[in-house]
Amino acid sequence: MLAPPEPWEPRPVPRVRIPGFDGTVVVFEAAANGDSAVEARNAIGVNVSVVTPEHAQTWFRRPVSDGFPERLATFLRAAASHLGDPGGVQQFIDAAGRIAVSVEQSNDFGVVLRFTITSGNDTDQPDEASLFFIPTSRAALITCAEEAEAFQDRRESEEFPFRAPKTGLPLDLLSTPSEKRLTGIYRSGMRMTGDGEFLFISHYVRLTEGAQGDVETSLIASHLPFCEVAVHGVYATRNPWVLITQLIPIHAQTDIAQHWDPITIARDDLHAALAYAATDAILGEGIATRDTLLQELAGQDVPMSLLSDWETGDLALASIARVANIPVKQLAVGRLTGCAYPDVEHDCPKDVFDCAFSRWQELCFASLDDED
Repeated sequence: MLAPPEPWEPRPVPRVRIPGFDGTVVVFEAAANGDSAVEARNAIGVNVSVVTPEHAQTWFRRPVSDGFPERLATFLRAAASHLGDPGGVQQFIDAAGRIAVSVEQSNDFGVVLRFTITSGNDTDQPDEASLFFIPTSRAALITCAEEAEAFQDRRESEEFPFRAPKTGLPLDLLSTPSEKRLTGIYRSGMRMTGDGEFLFISHYVRLTEGAQGDVETSLIASHLPFCEVAVHGVYATRNPWVLITQLIPIHAQTDIAQHWDPITIARDDLHAALAYAATDAILGEGIATRDTLLQELAGQDVPMSLLSDWETGDLALASIARVANIPVKQLAVGRLTGCAYPDVEHDCPKDVFDCAFSRWQELCFASLDDED
């Protein structure tokens, strides 16, 4: 098994904090946004938290429009220095994040900000706008503007930063699969596609005794925007474990937070997700490039000619199929028709990986029924 990763302390998250005299506080924290990264837009968005003495709510991973830090800093400085008609300060609006901040009142003693964040992308349901008023001081707004400016001094990483991660694949992390029983494969429903370069990052995590692997795996993966697939199982002692994977673009555009580092993004997001889970320890970390995945799969009696045109995401899913003892050659042949089991009567989803994993899960459930 690959050695456990070096102890990892998540970096301080860049943030802007707008405090109020009445106990209200609005906080913008940098957060990776998977959809934006794939679409070559700002790959870093914001978590938006609003806390009052009676209420706390967070809107996670909101996308942001270009120039978010600079425009927010400009608004905060204007609000801090303006006296008179509140309409004299141009409202801050971020269309992508559906966030608006304006000056409600302004006098010699302070400023009252009007903060609105809108939720809902369901065309069948009305949008929901949450409104808060923040009475604050001009000095506090100047500090906020400085924090916002610190957001913008970041650009796309030019070099791929291998900082002490170890090359490894999911099967490497599990080391001795015979001592571990695979009990489930989790699919998030999202697929990272395209010709861009991706990094496949796997983490082997031990759950606390008595935890339910399927529930904890879903919980952890739901907090990871780059997680397409995860697997969970139990040791011979029946204690649970989970293998979490993330497929992250090596290069991404961002004007928020820090240089885009896929390894750091994966670690930070994992640590944040594990705060909600019944987790005992992170036992291992593996990093794989497209070439690493190709070399592994080509060693499974599969001609390179069948693999060379696969997207990195498909290669990553095939490496998970190896954990489930699904023959890679069967996937390579079935990928041409979209079916992994042409000789078995079944309702085929016409995607070779969906087909293979669904069939595996059916057989797993059947074996459990036989045990009962």
